[in-house]
Amino acid sequence: TGAGGLPPPDGRVLVVDCQWDGPLSGAVLLEIGWVVDTPSGRARPGDAAHFVVRPADPGSVSDRTLALTGLTREGLASGVPPGEAAAALAAALEGVTAVAAHSARYEKALISRLLGPEAVLPPFFCTLEAARTLLPGLSGYGLRAVSGFLGIPPPARKRVEDQVEATRLVLRALSNPPPGGAAVETHVPGRSGLPEGCSLRMSFSRLRALPAGPGVYRLLDCAGNPLYIGKADSIRSRVRQHFSRASWKSKDGLVSAIWDVDWTETATGPEAALLEAELIPAQRPMSNRALTKLPERLCWLSPDLSGCGAGPSGGLTLGPMTGARVFADLLLVTSAIAGCLPAELLSQRLEWLGEPGPEDLAPALDMLRSAGVPASGDPASVLAWAASLEAPGEGTEPSSRAEETAARLLSVLSGAAAAAARAARIAGLACSVQEFEWRGRSRMLRFCAGRLVEAAWGDEGGIRGSCRPPGHQVSDAMSYRRLSVLSGEMLRMGSVTGGAGPSDPEPPADHADVETGV
Repeated sequence: TGAGGLPPPDGRVLVVDCQWDGPLSGAVLLEIGWVVDTPSGRARPGDAAHFVVRPADPGSVSDRTLALTGLTREGLASGVPPGEAAAALAAALEGVTAVAAHSARYEKALISRLLGPEAVLPPFFCTLEAARTLLPGLSGYGLRAVSGFLGIPPPARKRVEDQVEATRLVLRALSNPPPGGAAVETHVPGRSGLPEGCSLRMSFSRLRALPAGPGVYRLLDCAGNPLYIGKADSIRSRVRQHFSRASWKSKDGLVSAIWDVDWTETATGPEAALLEAELIPAQRPMSNRALTKLPERLCWLSPDLSGCGAGPSGGLTLGPMTGARVFADLLLVTSAIAGCLPAELLSQRLEWLGEPGPEDLAPALDMLRSAGVPASGDPASVLAWAASLEAPGEGTEPSSRAEETAARLLSVLSGAAAAAARAARIAGLACSVQEFEWRGRSRMLRFCAGRLVEAAWGDEGGIRGSCRPPGHQVSDAMSYRRLSVLSGEMLRMGSVTGGAGPSDPEPPADHADVETGV
């Protein structure tokens, strides 16, 4: 064994990575890849191999696993049988003296299960544990954190091709440390606020150069690629928070992988938020969750919810929005209240409602009628009624299953009303001049077709005139995202009223992304 628990420097090492679903005790192998190399790098690495492995039931793979890896159920269904991957792996292991992986206990268990109990495997070595020994003081020891600190661009995807290559380079770097030590370390003095002995690539002199005003900042890896993009009312204060004692070990541990920071100053915080919304989907930093994916499509509805389309044409005036599911549920509840849909069918159509019996559903619908829900069956009337409701106060927990069912049904109506108000608010912002106070000054922003076209200070002449609405006010997904962010910022500062607050986000489908923020 080499230093730090690494393979001997002259052996042939199979560097491997696996992706799986479920707990390790019953994990289902989904993908496996490997390459043969030597830690010293004296031999040319063999051709990398990777296989998507077809599980017994692709439909049972969790949505979270698919979101993290980028695999799809269709891709899994067309993968190779486990036996084919096992045969290729067994052939690759011939003449290999060691196996290396990051978090090797997972790969060892999965490979042992794939090859069967009779397989004789070489010793396994773990680059994560070696990094703990050779690189003390890192903020994290995941593959992205270790590779980033070593000057290896962190793998952007959790696919085996990227993971294997990063692990191979980490193994080489750990096996061939620079003269004078196993790693280049920057020990942060205690006055920085970090624990003694923290290892960083980021220079604190760079932090001192940060501006105190609002803007967008990018935390960069060794290749200048953004690990994280954020906005701030004070760039200096916000970036320094990433290097505080409280943030050191939090989230994905990438602080040690940050080599530099750059920034773009803006006049105000809302303008920083708008710029952030543009940059994140364009550059897709690996540590951003929110705002990474743009909506796939936009839709508009008619006021009676009978029509739906991709633009505000004809009678389609309710929009823009990213989906109409909440309004479909509203129609079901409205029909049940009006007596047009049997209660039994309502529980079947609303699967999330659970399985309340008629003894719960019937009185729950009666409670809604008694509360004043229009029994006409007119969706527009129900939306208007739901929009007038006040948020429930404390101490209003339901005392029976019927009351609990009524509260769930009422949440459908309230959710649809909030979505309608939000859509109206975004549509109203598409062609408008927004004015707000920023640190004692009046700031004005002009939007046309969802795009920011002019910005001015009120005490410097401001913006004169208004924007004439075009035929199609929100033309694309980026315009929708921009106006959604603007809506939240205006609500946060109290510059617009009505509808749900800034904590009423667009559907969280685009938040199920790779890893959490730095």
